[in-house]
Amino acid sequence: MFDVCALCNGVLAGCVSITGVSTNVDPYDAVLIGSLGGIIYVLASKLIQCAGVDDPIEASAVHGACGMWGLLAVGVFDKTQGIFNPASFMSRESWVFLEWQVIGILVIVAWTATLSFIYFSIAKKCNLLRVSLVSEVIGLDISFMGGRRPKSILSKVESRLFADSG
Repeated sequence: MFDVCALCNGVLAGCVSITGVSTNVDPYDAVLIGSLGGIIYVLASKLIQCAGVDDPIEASAVHGACGMWGLLAVGVFDKTQGIFNPASFMSRESWVFLEWQVIGILVIVAWTATLSFIYFSIAKKCNLLRVSLVSEVIGLDISFMGGRRPKSILSKVESRLFADSG
């Protein structure tokens, strides 16, 4: 089945992947980096889904995994300092440059994980992470954004509410 959201996320994954090094790679390298970003997006979204993480728009796969790949791509494909640069192919300086990209990834992950833990711990203590049962059943788009409320959804809400209260 054709999935427009996955198509859009795949294109976005390629764009995220090439952004870090876009000004300093050859066009064929850019196509390779973006294409690998699309593959990484698919694999990361499957991994995140298997892990049971609730990410309905797959932002973690697009921006997290492909962003990390983009940082690694800088260390690999950069024309002046990457390990595949023509001037000093696989030199010690190129490997050090790649190591700095890996350190950058680790720092970003640590920073994001720390701030997310603090934020979500506070939100959990303030009971801000859950919505009402009605909002959960009919969906947040409908309950918070004022979308249409089809009768089939309302009947599902009523049956679930009455089943939970009885």
